[in-house]
Amino acid sequence: MLATLFDFPFQDRRLLTYWSDVAALSPQMGHQIDSWEKRKAVLSECLDYFTRLWSEREKSEPRADLISMIAHSPATRNMEPCEFLGNLILLIAGGNDTTRNSITGASCS
Repeated sequence: MLATLFDFPFQDRRLLTYWSDVAALSPQMGHQIDSWEKRKAVLSECLDYFTRLWSEREKSEPRADLISMIAHSPATRNMEPCEFLGNLILLIAGGNDTTRNSITGASCS
């Protein structure tokens, strides 16, 4: 659902769940990220990817996707990179975990 809201490129949609997992877990939790430096590097890649999307959408006419809305809104178009990444991670992790947990919970009922 988040990929659709972001109008995220189909071929890279797996990155959203990967970034969600990296953001939600620490290296000590047995995740595929084994250090805080690696975690920071992966989240920096996330920011770079979304910054490219932002730049593309900012240069075009506003569309109905969330990245375009953020890029064109007077309230959000001047966000600092850390603020932009923070908002993205909240959306990605929240959306991913909510969906994953809802599906798991529904299958047990």
